[in-house]
Amino acid sequence: MKEALLIIRNFPPVRHSGTIRVEAFAKHLPKYGFRPTVLSSPTPLELRDSLDSVLSAGQRIELPWRLPKNFLRRQMDKLPMSSSLERQRNRRDLAARSVQACIERGIRPDIVLASCPPGDALVIGQAISQHYRCPLVCDFRDPWSHSPRPCYPHLIDFQFEKHQEQQVVNNCTAITATTRASRHILQQEFGADPDKIHLIPNGYEPEEFQNPTRFEPIAAEPNCFHIVYSGEIAVNPQESLWTRFVKSLGFQYDPLKTNFSSRSAQWFLKGLEQFLSEFPDRAPMIRVWFIGESRLATDSSVTEFPYPDVVRVVPRVPPSVAIGAVQQADLLLLLQIETFLHGVPFSSAIPGKLYSYLASGRRILAAVQPSENSELIDRFQAGTVVSPTSPDEFSHAIRREFDRWQSDHSPPTQPRSIPEFERPQQTALLAELFDTLIAESSKTPVST
Repeated sequence: MKEALLIIRNFPPVRHSGTIRVEAFAKHLPKYGFRPTVLSSPTPLELRDSLDSVLSAGQRIELPWRLPKNFLRRQMDKLPMSSSLERQRNRRDLAARSVQACIERGIRPDIVLASCPPGDALVIGQAISQHYRCPLVCDFRDPWSHSPRPCYPHLIDFQFEKHQEQQVVNNCTAITATTRASRHILQQEFGADPDKIHLIPNGYEPEEFQNPTRFEPIAAEPNCFHIVYSGEIAVNPQESLWTRFVKSLGFQYDPLKTNFSSRSAQWFLKGLEQFLSEFPDRAPMIRVWFIGESRLATDSSVTEFPYPDVVRVVPRVPPSVAIGAVQQADLLLLLQIETFLHGVPFSSAIPGKLYSYLASGRRILAAVQPSENSELIDRFQAGTVVSPTSPDEFSHAIRREFDRWQSDHSPPTQPRSIPEFERPQQTALLAELFDTLIAESSKTPVST
């Protein structure tokens, strides 16, 4: 078997939206002739008992990802360039420790895949690739410097980070991106060679739909219209006048202007309230389930909702239970943050849950910008797309979907097969790319 080194900061049993893609690669790569080794940050003690079940076909290297910081260091990080220089120092240290760990463990990769964000993974990957003179694949499951998450202390910090991303993009052997929009950023902002970029989208595990665990609270109310949202909910902090002023000077710089409130519950619940105020007799027949976000239970959009029996907040549940709830839903709710690049609406990500939603075969109410998300809904005729912050559009869409449910007496839809989005198929594409790059590297020396 060939040796593939996969680099990612967090890896299961630590699970969130950013870990699922690489977990699937590690799971399926052995079927295509690659033994995976995962280099990641340490697993918390409380989860270590489940390590073996996650990576049974390979091995794992765990290294502390960040150097400890005292109070003074944390305060200095708020100053322009201070955090960038500290991050650079930390990355050099982490890269050197990672190379040494591979040497000590006898790891000799034939190929390296580094998945970001954070960009630290790509810097580590570059160091290991150069040491072993093997191909490096940079996996942009989300953008690096143009991620909606970071808020840089100053514009100059963003430019510094963008420069480091430029270096890695130029020096890597190949790039995998999950969306056309992500590919666009790499080409337009960094001048990446189009032939170097390979589109491997996110997807879903078909086996998860074979024997999901029934979500009993939905099963207990078979005569209700069940709307299900699975996953985290975002909030949008209110900006003070002072914050707006310092941002106008280039401080607290956000390269993607981001509206996190569009992924909050408030706009959907305002639309639902509008619908129920017009048709109050339908409230006893509607149940809304927010599954996996316990913080929402204390959010004012829920606590002040005038129909308390309608909305249910459920803490995080095992994946099989979440899939069970998705399959039992009458309507699936998709909320996504709004982002803007250079003042133009620009959505670079497709949330992983959309692929599971599509595979379930259930109707979807998607609150998204015009993007690849809305294109997928239209392509599969999977539901309705509304503006993320329009209560009126939510209200009208809920009414249409409720009326459709009331008049539709056909059996529940079954999960659909979408091979192009199935994780095994996507891993096959990745393995094919690996084989090509390894063959090419054996003929041509890897540049350093």
